[in-house]
Amino acid sequence: MKMAIGRKPRAQASFEAKYASYLREYAAGGGEVALGKAYELGRRALTEQKSLVEMASLHHQAVVELIRDEKIDNRR
Repeated sequence: MKMAIGRKPRAQASFEAKYASYLREYAAGGGEVALGKAYELGRRALTEQKSLVEMASLHHQAVVELIRDEKIDNRR
């Protein structure tokens, strides 16, 4: 079943949120624990047959949000 453009299934949104969260945790110095979470999420991406383009896009968006949030925090 196809979704309308711009709408994502709940599971995908959850995946994206976890990805952004784990990236943020790792960037904040989360070390091996954060890296382990990222590996598990990567395995889930393979299981769900996410494409390389989907993952690159997801990573790009998460990095943009991380940088934007850091800039906002630094202005406070």
